[in-house]
Amino acid sequence: RQPSLPSPNPEVKLHLISPRITLKRSMMTTFRACIAISLLLYLSLAHQAMAFCVEKCRRRQHVSGLHLGFYRFDTESNSANNANSASLDSASLSLDNSDASLNELVPQITSLDGLDEYLDFLGGDPDDDRLTVIKFYASWCKSCAKFGLRYKKLALEEGDKVKNGKLIAPGRVRFAEVEFGANARLCRSFGIKRLPYIHMHKGSAGKVEDFVCGPKKFQQLVDKVNEYADMSVDDAMLKKELEKGDALGNEVIRELRGEQSATNATQVFRI
Repeated sequence: RQPSLPSPNPEVKLHLISPRITLKRSMMTTFRACIAISLLLYLSLAHQAMAFCVEKCRRRQHVSGLHLGFYRFDTESNSANNANSASLDSASLSLDNSDASLNELVPQITSLDGLDEYLDFLGGDPDDDRLTVIKFYASWCKSCAKFGLRYKKLALEEGDKVKNGKLIAPGRVRFAEVEFGANARLCRSFGIKRLPYIHMHKGSAGKVEDFVCGPKKFQQLVDKVNEYADMSVDDAMLKKELEKGDALGNEVIRELRGEQSATNATQVFRI
C-alpha cells in the first residue's frame, strides 16, 4: 500500500506566486508613470512652442486681440510693448530693404563661349577704348574659385554695375570670363596651360598683357588694372612696342652671349 501524499498547502502556493504578481504590478506601475511623465513633458514643450509662435505673430502682425485655443494676447494691456516692437520691426524692414537694394547691384561679367563671342566682345564697339579684362578659369579648379571671389569684387569696384538687368553705372573697365571645360580648343589655341589666366586688351592697341594669376598674386592684376585703366590707347601702343623692343633686344643679347661663349670654348679647345 502506497503512502498517501500530503495535500497541498494553499498558503505555501500563494507564498510562491505572490512575488511574481508583485513584480508584474510594479512594472506596470513604472510603465504608466513613465508614460505620464512623457505626456507631461510633451504638453509642456507644446505649450512653450505655441506661446512662442503666437507671440511672434503678435509682434509681426500687431493685432489688437489674438485668440488661439486657450491663448489670448490683448494688446491693449501691452500697448507700450507693441509700440516698441513696431518701431523695431520698421527699423529692421528698412535695413532689409537697404540690404536688398545693395544686393541687387551686381557687377557685369560677360560669359564668353567660343572664338566668335570672344572677338565680338573685343571689337563690338569700336568707339569703346576701355580696358578689357578676360579671365580664363575652370569650374573644377579650387584656385579659380578663390580667385573668382576677388575677381567679382574687383569687377564691382571698377566695372559696369547692373541692377535688375539694366546698366546703372558704367565703369572704366570691362570684365569677361571664359570657362576652360567648354572652350578647351580656344584656350589651347591661346597657349593657356595654367589656370586662372588673364588677358588684358586696351581698345585698338589690342592685347597688352597676358599672364597666370593665382589667388595669392591677385594684387598683380589690381596693379595692372590701375596702370592701364586711365592710360590712352596711344600710350598703351607705345608701351607695347617698347616692351617688344626690349624683348627683341634681350633676345639679341642672349644670342650674342651664346656666340661669344661658343667662340671662347673653341679657342680653349684649340689651346
